Amino acid sequence: MLDTTEIYLVVVWAAGESSGWVYEFAVDKVEQTTYVKNHQQNTWFYVEPASLTHLIPESLLEL
Repeated sequence: MLDTTEIYLVVVWAAGESSGWVYEFAVDKVEQTTYVKNHQQNTWFYVEPASLTHLIPESLLEL
């Protein structure tokens, strides 16, 4: 990860599940890249920058 990368942890609680699903968003606004780690499966995914505000509220990304 670059020094310009910001990390956001997101926990999704689904009905019927005993624990939340943890996702780690690595957002680099300088490089304009976003990767998401699914902690349950230990896999990383690339997310189009334009789609990021559909997954994390824009107000949180501006902090």
